[in-house]
Amino acid sequence: MKKLLLATTLFAFFALAMSCEKSSDAPAPAPAYNDSLVITSVTPATGLTETSTTFTVNVKYRLESSSQGELNIGFNNSSNPATYDMIASASKIVASGSGTATFTVTITPKKWASPNKFYVYVNLANYPHPLQYSPAAGDIQELTFPAAI
Repeated sequence: MKKLLLATTLFAFFALAMSCEKSSDAPAPAPAYNDSLVITSVTPATGLTETSTTFTVNVKYRLESSSQGELNIGFNNSSNPATYDMIASASKIVASGSGTATFTVTITPKKWASPNKFYVYVNLANYPHPLQYSPAAGDIQELTFPAAI
């Protein structure tokens, strides 16, 4: 009787252990990507006026989530300080890995009433992407006008 009880207990333990194994049909966890983008410099960044201005914006990026990416640049110089007008003609296609890029764009800065501020925004998106997309990485930098006297 003890042998039968021991055998039954071992069988139950083995069956329980087997049912706890990870199923081969379960999807694998999504890989963790370290896509990043940093604006390293903007010229000019201070002393702006509301006249046509040529900006040079340098960025450093890392793209791991896709074989190609697209760098996009925009400014909040339209009718709403919370939105950015992206400059499609300035977009750059980049390969996966790490790199740097320089944008040279001419726009008219917008001096917003306080507390709103004027910004440049650069993002990195997987390429190709739909018209509406979520960037893989992005950065903004405040650009300033002279203080009122």
